[in-house]
Amino acid sequence: RADRVIAISQSTADDLRAVYKTPERKITVIPSGVRDIFRPISHNDPSLLDIQKKYHLPYKFILSLGTIEPRKNLIALLRAFETMHASGHPELMKYSLVIAGEDGWNSEEFFECVRRSPVKEKIILTGFVADEDKPGLYSLASVFVYPSLYEGFGFPPLEAIACGAPVIASHTSAIPEVVGTSAMLIDPYRPEEILQSLRQVLLSKELQGVLRNSGPVQASRFSWSQTAQEVRSCFDRASSSSAG
Repeated sequence: RADRVIAISQSTADDLRAVYKTPERKITVIPSGVRDIFRPISHNDPSLLDIQKKYHLPYKFILSLGTIEPRKNLIALLRAFETMHASGHPELMKYSLVIAGEDGWNSEEFFECVRRSPVKEKIILTGFVADEDKPGLYSLASVFVYPSLYEGFGFPPLEAIACGAPVIASHTSAIPEVVGTSAMLIDPYRPEEILQSLRQVLLSKELQGVLRNSGPVQASRFSWSQTAQEVRSCFDRASSSSAG
């Protein structure tokens, strides 16, 4: 019955048409934005040391952030991390895995996998992370990995690229719309692709530099002021149409 339906990504718009048979003329795609607090922080900034101490972060780590639930596909990331350590590569074995975020639904299997992991001493679970601390985590991370199976938009990878973190993310649903060419995209159903991308990023300073520089440029395309303007314009058009 709605006059207009706002979709936060083209992927969501496609789902609306496919699942709910929503007419295309009713759908307006208006992407979400990213807050100004998400920006690169110099490693000389003393605030990063405070974040490192608060969350007991190691010097070199792989980060994933989000609610812990099956859709986030964290077991695949864990398996890739275990295989990376099993390779015995001296540089790669220096890295820990930091999983940041609160418990979600059906998270028991993931925690059991962590308990049974042969590298569990290299895995850090931070629990809840305050919004104001997230830029520090992204800035400290050697790489941010987001192997989610489905996202309507995908805030964590957008926040991460805005902070200049090298990002590895799924090529599914809305994520490619958000990160563009500023992240390495992988098939989330193939842990070996996660592993291959981790090796590529962690062993190449040049690739890290490319991703760190391109991320904030891509993120600058998503602003809440632009989102607000487009939402208001959508309301105006809907109101005019109703009046007519």
